[in-house]
Amino acid sequence: MEFLSAFREPTVIISLSFSLLLFLFPTQGKKAGDRVLSKVGFLSGKVKVKIRVRRWGRNKKVIKTIRSPYEMQWQITRTYSLMLLFAVFITSYIILVAVGPLKGIGQLPVSVQYFIYSPVLALEALWLNQRENTKYLIKVAEERITRS
Repeated sequence: MEFLSAFREPTVIISLSFSLLLFLFPTQGKKAGDRVLSKVGFLSGKVKVKIRVRRWGRNKKVIKTIRSPYEMQWQITRTYSLMLLFAVFITSYIILVAVGPLKGIGQLPVSVQYFIYSPVLALEALWLNQRENTKYLIKVAEERITRS
């Protein structure tokens, strides 16, 4: 239970609160980040140009993707496939811990537990990233349809 004492640290509290705010208000966080990056004086002009070019490239890729219904369907299918794969992984790990060879996983060192559980965490990160990307594509596609 000593790891819970880390939650009393001010840096942990601040980082968790910022993470929670960015999770609850993602668009406002992106706008605030863009404002900060545009106002920061220590960034050189080259860095600002690279940020602008990268944003432009992403927007170009998004528009190219939403113009193709097959690509949009592929992105949606990929999201649900990763979700199902994540659910299968979670279920199999629960079964392995409950009745299988991972029954005594609690006695192993924490780092080994994280290593054993890392495929599930990696798959979760892939699924969440794909889900957010697909949500963004659908939102942009709906905006383009309603504006036209």
